[in-house]
Amino acid sequence: MTSSRARWGARSEREATSARRRYHPDGIAARRGRTHAGARFHTPPTRQGGLVAKPKPLWSALDEIAERVEGAERLYVAADFDGTLAPIVSHPDRAVIPPRTRRALVALGGLTRVRIAVLSGRSLADLARRARLPGVFLSGVSGLETLSASGALRIHLPRGRGLPASLRPQVIAWCRAFRGAWVEDKRYAVALHYRAVAARRQPAFEAGVRLLVRRHPGVQLEHGKRVFDLRPAITWSKADALGVWLHGARAWFSPRVSRLPGRRASRKARALLVYVGDDTNDEPAYVWVRRRLGVSIAVGRRATRAEYGVASPRHVVWFLEWLAREWRAHHRS
Repeated sequence: MTSSRARWGARSEREATSARRRYHPDGIAARRGRTHAGARFHTPPTRQGGLVAKPKPLWSALDEIAERVEGAERLYVAADFDGTLAPIVSHPDRAVIPPRTRRALVALGGLTRVRIAVLSGRSLADLARRARLPGVFLSGVSGLETLSASGALRIHLPRGRGLPASLRPQVIAWCRAFRGAWVEDKRYAVALHYRAVAARRQPAFEAGVRLLVRRHPGVQLEHGKRVFDLRPAITWSKADALGVWLHGARAWFSPRVSRLPGRRASRKARALLVYVGDDTNDEPAYVWVRRRLGVSIAVGRRATRAEYGVASPRHVVWFLEWLAREWRAHHRS
């Protein structure tokens, strides 16, 4: 019987080798075992309930994931937009889903008992305009906005808990002091982009933003890839958006555990949940998915709460194509 990794194809096998080298412990140790933020891989406990650790290479687990795909009755696949489906670019306005990735999403979503969702830090209106995926659940502003596949819009922000009125003019003034910095207004949140700021001035920009936010107790700051997201300080995240999407389907994620003498416990869930992301705001979703025995995948992160890792969005599209083939092979009707 041909393994799933063999069916992936020669080109993907070459990429798998490259990914293994990238994520191999020896390779990371050569870079002093540090994350992008300078923290070591000692898997400390976190406020969000997960452990920060080095993700396992996804390619080495394809056979295991294939078994879970075969045993599931339904498949739910959710992904972040920027850095996951769309490559990171110099300016957010230039981000697009590559044609091959779009074809893979449409093909996967068209299979029987498969549902797709896209969750982003962008505003919902911006995400919908760029995604252009009919019949797909969408979430913007890291979960604060959700749009069901049937078109039902919900805003998950309590009345009176928006950003303070004085915040926007302050961050605009701060960005004007740094050439290349700019403010993206998402209505319920703001993002401070500084990818184009000179590298020598970026530490000063970051320090000023953190100091400014400390003056507003009702504001939550999240540091992404050369961007600060400022949102209302409420306990709502992409994990909650996943819960909205899958409301009424919790029983599908309850595993049936059987123990036989001399054999290890086996788990078979009625549905399989897959989540792929790449940034800080995806971390709560990884924890939520893992608690439901789903497959969590981080793109380009050396330390994460996700179980598996891949190197780039190019690997994401290959995984989506592989997942569609596996589901089609085991679920003909």
